[in-house]
Amino acid sequence: MRRLLIVNNCPSHYRTFMFNKMNDKGKEYGIEVTLAFQGETEPHRPWSPDQYDMQFPYFISSGINPWKRGNHRDFTAGTFNTDILQRVMFGGYDWVLMAPFMSVGTWAMALAPSRKTKKLLWSESNFASARYLRGPVRLFKRVLQSPFDILVCPGQRAVDYVCHFNPRLAQKPVLWLPNIVDTALYDRQVRRHREHREAIRTKLGVASDEILAFGVGRMIERKGFHLLIEAVAQVEGRYKVIILGDGPLREPWLERIAELGIGDRIRLPGQADSSEVTQHLCAADWFLHTALQDPSPLVIVEATVAGLPMAVSVQTGNGPEGVEEGQNGFTYDPTDPAAMVGALKRIVTSSADDRTRMARRSARLAQERFEPDGIVDRFFQGLLEHSAGTGVSR
Repeated sequence: MRRLLIVNNCPSHYRTFMFNKMNDKGKEYGIEVTLAFQGETEPHRPWSPDQYDMQFPYFISSGINPWKRGNHRDFTAGTFNTDILQRVMFGGYDWVLMAPFMSVGTWAMALAPSRKTKKLLWSESNFASARYLRGPVRLFKRVLQSPFDILVCPGQRAVDYVCHFNPRLAQKPVLWLPNIVDTALYDRQVRRHREHREAIRTKLGVASDEILAFGVGRMIERKGFHLLIEAVAQVEGRYKVIILGDGPLREPWLERIAELGIGDRIRLPGQADSSEVTQHLCAADWFLHTALQDPSPLVIVEATVAGLPMAVSVQTGNGPEGVEEGQNGFTYDPTDPAAMVGALKRIVTSSADDRTRMARRSARLAQERFEPDGIVDRFFQGLLEHSAGTGVSR
Protein backbone atom coordinates (compact mmCIF):
# COMPACT_ATOMS: atom_id res chain seq x y z
CA MET A 1 0.00 0.00 0.00
CA ARG A 2 1.44 3.35 -1.03
CA ARG A 3 0.88 6.41 1.11
CA LEU A 4 -0.13 9.98 0.28
CA LEU A 5 0.00 12.72 2.92
CA ILE A 6 -2.03 15.87 2.19
CA VAL A 7 -1.12 18.95 4.24
CA ASN A 8 -4.05 21.36 4.54
CA ASN A 9 -4.88 24.41 6.66
CA CYS A 10 -7.88 23.18 8.70
CA PRO A 11 -11.04 21.08 8.31
CA SER A 12 -13.73 22.84 6.27
CA HIS A 13 -17.08 22.21 4.64
CA TYR A 14 -15.79 22.89 1.13
CA ARG A 15 -12.99 20.30 1.26
CA THR A 16 -14.62 17.40 3.12
CA PHE A 17 -16.34 15.83 0.12
CA MET A 18 -13.16 16.00 -1.98
CA PHE A 19 -11.01 14.41 0.72
CA ASN A 20 -13.62 11.69 1.33
CA LYS A 21 -13.67 10.98 -2.41
CA MET A 22 -9.86 10.87 -2.58
CA ASN A 23 -9.79 8.48 0.37
CA ASP A 24 -12.30 6.13 -1.29
CA LYS A 25 -10.71 6.27 -4.72
CA GLY A 26 -7.20 5.98 -3.31
CA LYS A 27 -8.01 2.53 -1.98
CA GLU A 28 -8.92 1.40 -5.51
CA TYR A 29 -5.40 2.41 -6.63
CA GLY A 30 -3.64 0.92 -3.61
CA ILE A 31 -2.97 4.36 -2.08
CA GLU A 32 -3.67 5.28 1.54
CA VAL A 33 -4.64 8.96 1.88
CA THR A 34 -4.02 10.80 5.16
CA LEU A 35 -4.82 14.44 5.94
CA ALA A 36 -2.56 16.55 8.15
CA PHE A 37 -4.38 19.70 9.29
CA GLN A 38 -2.20 22.55 10.48
CA GLY A 39 -4.94 23.88 12.75
CA GLU A 40 -8.38 23.09 14.08
CA THR A 41 -9.94 26.24 12.65
CA GLU A 42 -9.06 29.73 11.40
CA PRO A 43 -9.62 33.15 13.01
CA HIS A 44 -13.01 34.66 12.13
CA ARG A 45 -14.24 31.34 10.78
CA PRO A 46 -16.24 29.40 13.36
CA TRP A 47 -15.58 26.00 11.86
CA SER A 48 -15.16 22.82 13.87
CA PRO A 49 -14.14 19.28 12.80
CA ASP A 50 -17.23 17.77 14.41
CA GLN A 51 -19.41 19.64 11.89
CA TYR A 52 -18.20 17.50 9.00
CA ASP A 53 -18.49 13.85 8.04
CA MET A 54 -14.75 13.28 7.63
CA GLN A 55 -14.40 9.63 6.63
CA PHE A 56 -10.71 9.85 5.78
CA PRO A 57 -7.76 9.28 8.17
CA TYR A 58 -6.59 12.61 9.56
CA PHE A 59 -4.88 14.32 12.45
CA ILE A 60 -4.87 17.90 13.66
CA SER A 61 -1.45 19.21 14.53
CA SER A 62 -0.48 20.01 18.09
CA GLY A 63 2.88 21.40 16.95
CA ILE A 64 4.63 24.43 18.38
CA ASN A 65 3.84 27.87 17.02
CA PRO A 66 5.96 30.52 18.77
CA TRP A 67 4.40 33.38 16.76
CA LYS A 68 0.76 32.52 17.33
CA ARG A 69 -1.46 34.61 19.55
CA GLY A 70 -4.90 33.74 20.82
CA ASN A 71 -6.20 30.21 20.24
CA HIS A 72 -3.25 27.86 19.79
CA ARG A 73 -5.44 25.62 17.63
CA ASP A 74 -6.11 28.35 15.06
CA PHE A 75 -4.33 28.15 11.72
CA THR A 76 -2.55 31.37 10.69
CA ALA A 77 0.26 32.26 8.31
CA GLY A 78 2.61 32.03 11.29
CA THR A 79 1.70 28.41 12.04
CA PHE A 80 4.72 26.12 12.45
CA ASN A 81 3.78 22.46 12.93
CA THR A 82 6.72 20.44 14.17
CA ASP A 83 4.77 17.17 14.19
CA ILE A 84 3.76 17.50 10.52
CA LEU A 85 7.30 18.50 9.60
CA GLN A 86 8.59 15.31 11.21
CA ARG A 87 6.10 13.24 9.20
CA VAL A 88 7.17 14.89 5.97
CA MET A 89 10.83 14.19 6.73
CA PHE A 90 10.66 10.77 8.38
CA GLY A 91 7.12 9.42 7.87
CA GLY A 92 8.01 7.25 4.88
CA TYR A 93 5.24 8.62 2.65
CA ASP A 94 5.44 8.04 -1.07
CA TRP A 95 3.98 11.48 -1.78
CA VAL A 96 3.32 14.68 0.15
CA LEU A 97 0.84 17.16 -1.33
CA MET A 98 1.07 20.72 0.02
CA ALA A 99 0.79 24.41 -0.79
CA PRO A 100 4.28 25.68 0.09
CA PHE A 101 3.27 29.35 0.48
CA MET A 102 0.52 28.64 3.01
CA SER A 103 2.41 29.19 6.28
CA VAL A 104 5.83 29.34 7.89
CA GLY A 105 5.42 25.65 8.59
CA THR A 106 4.90 24.72 4.96
CA TRP A 107 7.96 26.78 4.04
CA ALA A 108 9.97 24.39 6.21
CA MET A 109 8.16 21.33 4.85
CA ALA A 110 8.87 22.37 1.26
CA LEU A 111 12.60 22.73 1.89
CA ALA A 112 13.04 19.83 4.32
CA PRO A 113 14.84 16.72 3.02
CA SER A 114 12.60 13.66 2.77
CA ARG A 115 13.81 10.24 1.73
CA LYS A 116 12.00 8.56 -1.18
CA THR A 117 9.13 11.04 -0.94
CA LYS A 118 7.94 12.90 -4.02
CA LYS A 119 6.65 16.37 -3.26
CA LEU A 120 3.50 17.59 -5.02
CA LEU A 121 3.08 21.36 -5.27
CA TRP A 122 -0.58 22.22 -4.69
CA SER A 123 -1.42 25.73 -5.89
CA GLU A 124 -4.76 27.39 -6.59
CA SER A 125 -3.41 30.95 -6.83
CA ASN A 126 -3.39 33.08 -9.96
CA PHE A 127 -2.00 36.49 -10.85
CA ALA A 128 -5.18 38.26 -9.77
CA SER A 129 -5.34 36.53 -6.38
CA ALA A 130 -1.68 37.15 -5.47
CA ARG A 131 -0.27 40.38 -4.06
CA TYR A 132 3.48 39.88 -4.34
CA LEU A 133 4.95 38.92 -7.70
CA ARG A 134 8.34 40.64 -7.93
CA GLY A 135 11.61 41.29 -6.12
CA PRO A 136 12.70 39.25 -3.10
CA VAL A 137 9.29 37.58 -2.79
CA ARG A 138 9.54 36.17 -6.31
CA LEU A 139 13.02 34.82 -5.54
CA PHE A 140 11.80 33.31 -2.26
CA LYS A 141 8.87 31.60 -3.97
CA ARG A 142 11.20 30.21 -6.63
CA VAL A 143 13.36 28.69 -3.92
CA LEU A 144 10.35 27.17 -2.16
CA GLN A 145 9.12 25.62 -5.40
CA SER A 146 12.42 24.06 -6.41
CA PRO A 147 12.12 20.76 -4.46
CA PHE A 148 8.76 19.82 -6.00
CA ASP A 149 8.36 17.01 -8.51
CA ILE A 150 4.75 17.39 -9.74
CA LEU A 151 2.31 20.31 -10.00
CA VAL A 152 -1.28 19.89 -8.77
CA CYS A 153 -3.55 22.72 -9.93
CA PRO A 154 -7.28 23.39 -10.53
CA GLY A 155 -6.72 25.00 -13.92
CA GLN A 156 -4.35 26.65 -16.37
CA ARG A 157 -4.26 30.01 -14.60
CA ALA A 158 -2.76 28.36 -11.53
CA VAL A 159 -0.11 26.62 -13.66
CA ASP A 160 0.82 29.91 -15.33
CA TYR A 161 1.12 31.57 -11.92
CA VAL A 162 3.44 28.89 -10.53
CA CYS A 163 5.65 28.85 -13.60
CA HIS A 164 5.96 32.64 -13.46
CA PHE A 165 8.17 32.26 -10.40
CA ASN A 166 10.06 29.22 -11.58
CA PRO A 167 10.03 28.62 -15.37
CA ARG A 168 11.68 25.22 -14.86
CA LEU A 169 8.40 23.98 -13.40
CA ALA A 170 6.90 24.19 -16.89
CA GLN A 171 8.79 20.93 -17.56
CA LYS A 172 7.17 19.16 -14.61
CA PRO A 173 4.09 16.92 -14.90
CA VAL A 174 0.75 18.60 -14.11
CA LEU A 175 -2.16 16.87 -12.38
CA TRP A 176 -5.52 18.65 -12.53
CA LEU A 177 -7.44 18.80 -9.25
CA PRO A 178 -10.25 21.37 -9.27
CA ASN A 179 -12.60 21.80 -6.34
CA ILE A 180 -15.48 19.36 -6.55
CA VAL A 181 -18.92 18.85 -5.08
CA ASP A 182 -21.08 15.77 -4.83
CA THR A 183 -22.70 16.42 -8.19
CA ALA A 184 -25.16 13.51 -7.88
CA LEU A 185 -26.44 14.72 -4.49
CA TYR A 186 -26.34 18.36 -5.55
CA ASP A 187 -28.25 17.60 -8.74
CA ARG A 188 -30.99 15.87 -6.71
CA GLN A 189 -31.22 18.88 -4.39
CA VAL A 190 -31.40 21.24 -7.35
CA ARG A 191 -34.15 19.20 -9.00
CA ARG A 192 -36.14 19.14 -5.76
CA HIS A 193 -35.89 22.91 -5.28
CA ARG A 194 -36.59 23.59 -8.96
CA GLU A 195 -40.02 21.99 -8.53
CA HIS A 196 -40.82 24.89 -6.20
CA ARG A 197 -38.94 27.57 -8.12
CA GLU A 198 -41.85 30.01 -8.45
CA ALA A 199 -42.76 29.63 -4.80
CA ILE A 200 -39.16 30.36 -3.81
CA ARG A 201 -39.07 33.43 -6.05
CA THR A 202 -42.34 34.66 -4.55
CA LYS A 203 -40.91 34.20 -1.06
CA LEU A 204 -37.86 36.21 -2.13
CA GLY A 205 -40.08 38.96 -3.52
CA VAL A 206 -39.03 38.39 -7.13
CA ALA A 207 -41.76 38.88 -9.72
CA SER A 208 -42.19 36.42 -12.58
CA ASP A 209 -41.10 39.05 -15.12
CA GLU A 210 -38.01 40.09 -13.15
CA ILE A 211 -34.53 38.72 -13.79
CA LEU A 212 -32.78 37.49 -10.65
CA ALA A 213 -28.98 37.62 -10.51
CA PHE A 214 -27.52 35.77 -7.55
CA GLY A 215 -24.11 35.75 -5.89
CA VAL A 216 -22.58 34.62 -2.63
CA GLY A 217 -19.43 35.43 -0.67
CA ARG A 218 -17.94 37.15 2.34
CA MET A 219 -18.64 40.85 2.65
CA ILE A 220 -15.03 41.94 2.24
CA GLU A 221 -13.44 44.23 -0.33
CA ARG A 222 -11.77 41.56 -2.45
CA LYS A 223 -15.17 40.07 -3.29
CA GLY A 224 -16.00 43.22 -5.28
CA PHE A 225 -19.61 43.67 -4.16
CA HIS A 226 -19.07 47.40 -3.56
CA LEU A 227 -18.40 47.80 -7.28
CA LEU A 228 -21.59 45.93 -8.08
CA ILE A 229 -23.58 48.26 -5.84
CA GLU A 230 -22.34 51.28 -7.78
CA ALA A 231 -23.23 49.57 -11.07
CA VAL A 232 -26.76 48.73 -9.91
CA ALA A 233 -27.32 52.44 -9.28
CA GLN A 234 -26.69 53.06 -12.99
CA VAL A 235 -28.75 50.25 -14.51
CA GLU A 236 -32.53 50.49 -14.68
CA GLY A 237 -34.78 47.55 -15.46
CA ARG A 238 -36.94 44.74 -14.15
CA TYR A 239 -34.36 42.84 -12.15
CA LYS A 240 -33.10 42.05 -8.68
CA VAL A 241 -29.64 41.20 -7.38
CA ILE A 242 -29.33 39.11 -4.21
CA ILE A 243 -25.93 38.51 -2.61
CA LEU A 244 -25.76 36.10 0.34
CA GLY A 245 -22.97 36.28 2.91
CA ASP A 246 -21.75 38.21 5.90
CA GLY A 247 -18.63 40.10 6.88
CA PRO A 248 -17.27 43.39 8.22
CA LEU A 249 -18.36 45.46 5.21
CA ARG A 250 -21.98 44.33 5.04
CA GLU A 251 -23.32 47.17 7.20
CA PRO A 252 -21.40 49.93 5.35
CA TRP A 253 -22.58 48.47 2.04
CA LEU A 254 -26.19 48.37 3.26
CA GLU A 255 -25.84 52.03 4.18
CA ARG A 256 -24.53 52.78 0.68
CA ILE A 257 -27.48 50.93 -0.87
CA ALA A 258 -29.87 53.02 1.21
CA GLU A 259 -28.00 56.22 0.31
CA LEU A 260 -28.32 55.42 -3.41
CA GLY A 261 -31.98 54.45 -3.02
CA ILE A 262 -31.56 51.09 -4.78
CA GLY A 263 -32.80 48.73 -2.05
CA ASP A 264 -35.54 47.58 -4.41
CA ARG A 265 -32.90 46.28 -6.83
CA ILE A 266 -30.11 44.84 -4.68
CA ARG A 267 -30.25 43.01 -1.34
CA LEU A 268 -27.63 41.69 1.06
CA PRO A 269 -29.69 39.39 3.34
CA GLY A 270 -26.68 38.09 5.30
CA GLN A 271 -25.38 34.62 6.05
CA ALA A 272 -27.24 31.55 4.81
CA ASP A 273 -26.82 27.80 5.13
CA SER A 274 -26.08 25.51 2.19
CA SER A 275 -29.77 24.66 1.64
CA GLU A 276 -30.66 28.34 1.33
CA VAL A 277 -27.80 28.90 -1.10
CA THR A 278 -29.08 26.03 -3.24
CA GLN A 279 -32.61 27.45 -3.17
CA HIS A 280 -31.32 30.82 -4.36
CA LEU A 281 -29.35 29.14 -7.16
CA CYS A 282 -32.52 27.35 -8.27
CA ALA A 283 -34.56 30.56 -8.19
CA ALA A 284 -31.96 32.62 -10.05
CA ASP A 285 -31.75 33.43 -13.75
CA TRP A 286 -28.00 34.24 -13.60
CA PHE A 287 -25.05 33.53 -11.37
CA LEU A 288 -23.01 36.70 -10.81
CA HIS A 289 -19.44 36.61 -9.46
CA THR A 290 -17.69 39.95 -8.91
CA ALA A 291 -14.46 38.95 -7.17
CA LEU A 292 -11.31 41.04 -7.38
CA GLN A 293 -9.28 38.15 -5.94
CA ASP A 294 -10.52 34.56 -5.78
CA PRO A 295 -8.29 31.57 -6.62
CA SER A 296 -10.74 28.67 -7.10
CA PRO A 297 -14.16 29.25 -5.51
CA LEU A 298 -16.36 26.21 -5.03
CA VAL A 299 -19.47 28.25 -5.84
CA ILE A 300 -18.39 28.39 -9.50
CA VAL A 301 -18.70 24.61 -9.59
CA GLU A 302 -22.03 24.71 -7.73
CA ALA A 303 -23.48 27.27 -10.14
CA THR A 304 -22.57 25.20 -13.20
CA VAL A 305 -24.05 22.07 -11.60
CA ALA A 306 -27.20 24.09 -10.91
CA GLY A 307 -27.29 24.91 -14.61
CA LEU A 308 -27.11 28.70 -14.48
CA PRO A 309 -25.89 31.22 -17.04
CA MET A 310 -22.59 32.56 -15.69
CA ALA A 311 -21.32 36.16 -15.42
CA VAL A 312 -17.89 35.75 -13.83
CA SER A 313 -15.06 38.15 -13.01
CA VAL A 314 -11.87 37.67 -15.03
CA GLN A 315 -10.05 37.77 -11.67
CA THR A 316 -11.56 34.38 -10.73
CA GLY A 317 -9.01 31.57 -10.97
CA ASN A 318 -11.34 28.83 -12.19
CA GLY A 319 -13.30 31.13 -14.50
CA PRO A 320 -11.86 29.51 -17.67
CA GLU A 321 -13.07 26.10 -16.45
CA GLY A 322 -16.54 27.36 -15.42
CA VAL A 323 -17.27 29.69 -18.33
CA GLU A 324 -17.20 29.06 -22.07
CA GLU A 325 -17.30 32.58 -23.46
CA GLY A 326 -20.61 33.19 -25.21
CA GLN A 327 -21.78 29.63 -24.68
CA ASN A 328 -22.85 29.40 -21.03
CA GLY A 329 -22.16 33.02 -20.12
CA PHE A 330 -19.34 35.54 -20.19
CA THR A 331 -16.48 37.03 -18.21
CA TYR A 332 -15.83 40.70 -17.47
CA ASP A 333 -13.48 42.94 -15.49
CA PRO A 334 -15.26 44.34 -12.41
CA THR A 335 -12.45 46.84 -11.78
CA ASP A 336 -13.55 48.66 -14.95
CA PRO A 337 -16.75 50.56 -14.01
CA ALA A 338 -17.96 50.54 -17.62
CA ALA A 339 -17.40 46.78 -17.87
CA MET A 340 -19.23 46.19 -14.58
CA VAL A 341 -22.19 48.25 -15.79
CA GLY A 342 -22.02 46.49 -19.16
CA ALA A 343 -22.12 43.06 -17.51
CA LEU A 344 -25.19 44.00 -15.51
CA LYS A 345 -26.93 45.39 -18.60
CA ARG A 346 -26.12 42.20 -20.45
CA ILE A 347 -27.79 40.21 -17.67
CA VAL A 348 -30.84 42.48 -17.51
CA THR A 349 -31.44 42.47 -21.27
CA SER A 350 -30.85 38.73 -21.82
CA SER A 351 -33.70 36.84 -23.46
CA ALA A 352 -35.38 33.78 -21.97
CA ASP A 353 -34.25 31.69 -24.96
CA ASP A 354 -30.61 32.73 -24.49
CA ARG A 355 -30.75 31.99 -20.77
CA THR A 356 -32.18 28.53 -21.44
CA ARG A 357 -29.44 27.78 -23.97
CA MET A 358 -26.69 28.95 -21.60
CA ALA A 359 -28.20 27.06 -18.66
CA ARG A 360 -28.10 23.80 -20.61
CA ARG A 361 -24.46 24.37 -21.55
CA SER A 362 -23.56 25.03 -17.90
CA ALA A 363 -25.13 21.75 -16.87
CA ARG A 364 -23.17 19.91 -19.58
CA LEU A 365 -19.94 21.64 -18.55
CA ALA A 366 -20.48 20.47 -14.98
CA GLN A 367 -20.52 16.87 -16.18
CA GLU A 368 -17.58 17.32 -18.54
CA ARG A 369 -15.27 19.23 -16.21
CA PHE A 370 -16.36 18.75 -12.59
CA GLU A 371 -17.61 15.17 -12.35
CA PRO A 372 -15.97 13.97 -9.09
CA ASP A 373 -15.16 10.33 -9.90
CA GLY A 374 -13.53 11.22 -13.20
CA ILE A 375 -11.47 14.02 -11.67
CA VAL A 376 -10.14 11.90 -8.82
CA ASP A 377 -9.56 8.87 -11.07
CA ARG A 378 -7.45 10.99 -13.42
CA PHE A 379 -5.53 12.43 -10.47
CA PHE A 380 -4.49 9.01 -9.15
CA GLN A 381 -3.84 7.60 -12.62
CA GLY A 382 -1.53 10.52 -13.35
CA LEU A 383 0.13 10.21 -9.95
CA LEU A 384 1.02 6.58 -10.58
CA GLU A 385 2.02 7.21 -14.19
CA HIS A 386 4.44 10.01 -13.32
CA SER A 387 5.88 8.09 -10.37
CA ALA A 388 6.58 4.86 -12.24
CA GLY A 389 10.22 3.89 -12.28
CA THR A 390 11.36 6.91 -10.25
CA GLY A 391 12.24 5.26 -7.02
CA VAL A 392 8.92 5.75 -5.29
CA SER A 393 8.47 2.86 -2.87
CA ARG A 394 6.16 0.02 -3.82
